[in-house]
Parts: sequence; structure tokens; C-alpha cells
Amino acid sequence: VEILEKSSDEQLAAYILMDIIKAPPAPALFMRQNQAIETEATTELGVYGVCIANNDKILLSKPVGHLLRSKMASSKETGVAAGFGVLDSPVLFD
Repeated sequence: VEILEKSSDEQLAAYILMDIIKAPPAPALFMRQNQAIETEATTELGVYGVCIANNDKILLSKPVGHLLRSKMASSKETGVAAGFGVLDSPVLFD
């Protein structure tokens, strides 16, 4: 805590791993307690990867999965387990 209080914004910026995503809201339909809720939602896509290296030689580096998470656009919280967000599935269409 002391380091956080004494560090400058520039020093703290070196430790930021994630920033707020400002995704545009889109119409969505959430299912909660057996009821359909029409709302505006924002969605975040997380892509997981694997990287295996031996010293400076990269042996394998590729994407291996994804997670799509949506939340009501009016919510600042995103936790799926806390009930603020939902796991989602991408639907691709022309």
C-alpha cells in the first residue's frame, strides 16, 4: 500500500495490465430467473494462448481458446460469478 501511495502516476502506469474497455452497446436479450430481459449490452472477448519457449527459441505460440462475456451497458461491474455479467456465445452472420 505504501508503494501505491508514494508512486507517481507514471510509475504506476508501468503496472497496469488492463484498461477499461469502452465497447459500443448493442441490443441484447439476457435470461435471468426464467425471464427474458431486453437491454443494451457490452461484450468483451478474451483470447487465450499458449507459448512454450526454450531460452530465446519459441517452440509453440498459438491461440487455444476464447471467452465471451457480456454485461448490461448500464453496469460498471462485470463479474459473471457475482451475477453482473453472463457468459456468451458468438453468433456469426452475413
